[in-house]
Amino acid sequence: MKMGKSGQDGESDFVRRAAWLTTANSIAFALSFVAPLLLVRLLNQTEFGLYKQVFQILMTAISALNLQVASTAYYFMPRAPEKKLQVTINVLVFYGGVGALVAALFIIYPQCSLLVFESDELPAYMPMLGVTILLWLLSSNLEVIPFALGDVRASSAFIVIAQLTKSMLTIIAAFAFHSVRATIYAAAIQGLLQILFMYIYIRRRFGTLHGAFDWALFKTQIGNALPYGLGSFTQTAQSDMHNFVVSRFFPPAGFAVYSVGLFQLPLLGLLTTSFGNALIPEVSQLVAEGNQRAIIPIWLNAVRKLALVIVPACALMFVLRYEIITLLFTRAYSEAAPLFGIYLFSSLLPMTLTGSPLRAHEEFKFFRFKLHLALLPLTFGAIYLGIQAAGLIGAVVALVALQTLEAAIVLMAVCRRLSFVANDLRHLTPALKTALAAGVAALAAFMMKFPLEHTHALVKMLICGAVFGVVYGFAAYSFGAVTDADKAGFRATLSRRSSRGSRAEQLIADCPTSGDVYE
Repeated sequence: MKMGKSGQDGESDFVRRAAWLTTANSIAFALSFVAPLLLVRLLNQTEFGLYKQVFQILMTAISALNLQVASTAYYFMPRAPEKKLQVTINVLVFYGGVGALVAALFIIYPQCSLLVFESDELPAYMPMLGVTILLWLLSSNLEVIPFALGDVRASSAFIVIAQLTKSMLTIIAAFAFHSVRATIYAAAIQGLLQILFMYIYIRRRFGTLHGAFDWALFKTQIGNALPYGLGSFTQTAQSDMHNFVVSRFFPPAGFAVYSVGLFQLPLLGLLTTSFGNALIPEVSQLVAEGNQRAIIPIWLNAVRKLALVIVPACALMFVLRYEIITLLFTRAYSEAAPLFGIYLFSSLLPMTLTGSPLRAHEEFKFFRFKLHLALLPLTFGAIYLGIQAAGLIGAVVALVALQTLEAAIVLMAVCRRLSFVANDLRHLTPALKTALAAGVAALAAFMMKFPLEHTHALVKMLICGAVFGVVYGFAAYSFGAVTDADKAGFRATLSRRSSRGSRAEQLIADCPTSGDVYE
């Protein structure tokens, strides 16, 4: 069946929107990556730990209290186009109310931080942090409203501008004042700027804001959001609990080491998210057709291709774990290198790409909510026992074990729903060869480290990385990690690019030169 013009236009529009948002998020990732690397050099270990604790509270509050209310704009605006302004204002009213409650708590009872954190310095920062949470809750969904209105360029611009101003303000505050309090004030100013951007955008888009609040619609929006929001709240609570448990048993300097040890390369997460999002349309279509079994080869093929990048990247970082930590975060954080090496195993778990099959099946609607609710007490107990047994090392081991358990439970649920059988594992045979090739390359890179023992960390990383890349590329092709289909696709891509280049060169050659024209 051929796609009609409207279908082509719809697909083109989807690709355009995806390209804009991917570009914006990539730039935002890069900007967010820089600020902590500078702050770790400007603040001592205790101050950096306090900074990480303060912003852990901030980010957990923003994530947990989001409650999916902003996402109702995607649902209600297309269905009630005459009430787009009311939908927008209702979202802001909700976050303003929730943020005001948090701000009041932190101002009236700043000692609440001592219920969780082993830090006598933290209560002094809580009042201003409460105000910052209010400002960020009001403006944290800056890009959602333009995107729901179909203004993808404005949404993408807001993502980049917000991350740029946040990074700049944080770095300027740290450079100028060398204090945690300055970074909190910078975050508050960032919240004010985001509110200003949002206010200007809404006024230009809708004009007057008078009388825009709609109580009946507000209740409907909240009712629509909360079932999903409770799941999001539980997921955030379970996912972030380890940070708060560690903060309870270690001073800020210890938490600084722990947070550095949990460093992850943003590019890996961006790549995994891109693969997962690319699977959604095809998986959803097959579910709608009732063809569950057809999902398995598509899903596992995506997992295999993702493994070609994720597995070797993690293997190389494991070999160079000490060099990566000391180069990025200075030698003061060398204690974090073993933690980083252990936590790298958790970077392999998102390769399962179970998000797409989960979203495509209606019966999994509350699956993650129930799972994270069940894992809450288990998470606390495991992290506590890990700390008691082996300190920060034990905490990271317990965390990775819990994340592996969660991934295994989700994977089993998806496999059961898709009627997965043992014979389906044949699709992952090349992935085992990928792991073998990465292991051989990691051994080669590890052996190369010995003659480079006294060289600079960056030089060592570059040389070992080059050796790893050559050995991995050769081994992956030799062992069969790269399939014949992959090779054919790669050759076809090169051929297309080569032919386009040849056509461009021919067009240039055929064009008259300036001398030809004047003759």
